[in-house]
Amino acid sequence: MSKNKDSNENLKGTLYLCLALGVIIVGVWAACFTLFMDRF
Repeated sequence: MSKNKDSNENLKGTLYLCLALGVIIVGVWAACFTLFMDRF
């Protein structure tokens, strides 16, 4: 039972890490896109 809970917590942490990474990537992409649009 406890092993399943640990696995579930680990998956939850992985999910949040992937979401945070996705948000960072989208933020950087949006910043670069805005800079590019300002140049031209």
